[in-house]
Amino acid sequence: MASFVIHHIVGENFLTLLDKKLEITLNPIEQKQFLLGNLVVDSTRISKEIPDNLDSFEKQQLKRKIALAIQEEKIKTHFRNPNTVDQTIQAPIPNRFIHKYYDLFDHNPAVLGYLVHLYTDKYFFDDLFRATFEMVDRNNNPVIYDREVDHIHIYKTGENQSPKKFWSDRGMYRDYTLMNHYLLDCFHTKFDEQDLMKATTYFHNPGIEEVDFENIGQVLHETASYIQESNQMKDAKLRIFDEEKIRSFVPTVLSQFVDLYPDLIEKTLIR
Repeated sequence: MASFVIHHIVGENFLTLLDKKLEITLNPIEQKQFLLGNLVVDSTRISKEIPDNLDSFEKQQLKRKIALAIQEEKIKTHFRNPNTVDQTIQAPIPNRFIHKYYDLFDHNPAVLGYLVHLYTDKYFFDDLFRATFEMVDRNNNPVIYDREVDHIHIYKTGENQSPKKFWSDRGMYRDYTLMNHYLLDCFHTKFDEQDLMKATTYFHNPGIEEVDFENIGQVLHETASYIQESNQMKDAKLRIFDEEKIRSFVPTVLSQFVDLYPDLIEKTLIR
């Protein structure tokens, strides 16, 4: 899924789009409600803390256990189909969220922010992923299920990588960090952890059962850390993702969102 940093960049640019293209200007409180709603989707009830007294093997095992538990939780928070957990790509289904919480959109920017997050991840998986690489079996046939994957074919380089290498700090997760760096360079950000933390005093859950709004501080802290990490990176090239597709990611997501959901934008923001 898209990183915390990418989601915040999309959120900030959505507010700019509202102001400049749709002539809808939100007040500062509404803006922060929207930005927090956009980020709270990635909050988790599961602690990510790793005790210092564990040896390296135990830490690795605990990290894997935490990652699996978080992915299980995100089936609900990201409104994925619980019947497709064994598939290689599991994108959110925004219409599941809309159908369940349509009435909550009334004048509540946080709910619209939640939907923007879901759509961003849907595009990330269904469009960007599929345009970047392909999961195949040992006969190079495309596959749907994780158990059938032999290797991943990367379109940009023509390279085939094992799942272990692809889903590691040498593969996809290296590009994830570089993607943050690249988009921060392209779009910049006004992210202010302390300012957004102050805004959490009036950030209340309107009734979304799948996520705990009280955990938003965790996401804000991690987002700040990722931004700091990305800003310290030296220039490096993406090995998996195409630079032009990354550059167009934010405006494409926002353009599609505005075209798809004008009624919900109006329901939320037009008084």
